[in-house]
Amino acid sequence: MSDLRLRARSVTEIVDAAFQLYKRDALEYVLVTAIAYAPLIVAQLVFLRGMTLTAVEAVGASPTAPLVLGIVGILAYALMSAVLSRFASDVYLERPTGLGNVIRAVLPLVPRLIVATFLFGLLLTLGFLPTIIGLAIGSVPLIFLGILSSISWAFYAIARFFAVFQLIVLEDRGVVAAFARSGVLSQNRKGHILLTLFLVFVIFVMLSVAVTMVAQIVGSVAASVVLQTLYTVVAYPLIGITQMILYYDARIRAEGFDIEVMTGALGTPTATGAS
Repeated sequence: MSDLRLRARSVTEIVDAAFQLYKRDALEYVLVTAIAYAPLIVAQLVFLRGMTLTAVEAVGASPTAPLVLGIVGILAYALMSAVLSRFASDVYLERPTGLGNVIRAVLPLVPRLIVATFLFGLLLTLGFLPTIIGLAIGSVPLIFLGILSSISWAFYAIARFFAVFQLIVLEDRGVVAAFARSGVLSQNRKGHILLTLFLVFVIFVMLSVAVTMVAQIVGSVAASVVLQTLYTVVAYPLIGITQMILYYDARIRAEGFDIEVMTGALGTPTATGAS
């Protein structure tokens, strides 16, 4: 029997719970993801001319293609994480939900999600400054140290700001407040957060590699893009659901959120993290 009780979980238990939630409402998760992913699909159709061009050919036809596709891709994944977090949260907390309600709730938050996406990207870029400086002055030791510091900073930033999208969507936080609160929730839990995200991304990437190999065997640009798109729409919900459960796991460990929900169900007034 599935165990989806609101409680603190280990790394493997979080990923297992994500699988369980996904299996319960798989079609709904796929629909939600497809809607959020639609802008990137449209951009690919435009720049790849109906999937008849390769990525290299698309660059030759339009030098701005990689930039536009990159920006749209980042925003699509941010929107997917946000929509999935809201939908999965309603299911996880056994609240009434529906595709229409989720879209209406998330759409007003899109500007904040866009700003948060670019701010997070800027923070990650800061970690590469030593490497850039080393390349500029031709210092091999500085480049080496810069690479090490960049990797360390990337892991730190991912762990510290792991719940920014969830905080914007589930607690209606502002961008700066979401970054600050995510830092608080990650205190003394960064290893737990990184291991959880690493496990679910390894699963996602391994299956993606298998899909890529199949696409190469087919040998068609259109088939390759279609297969990768279908795979993303079907598989990405697992990442979004995992991020949502990880957010609640941090709140349970930091604030006793499970006790808060239990007392709230009994009609006992209690403060919430979003208040």
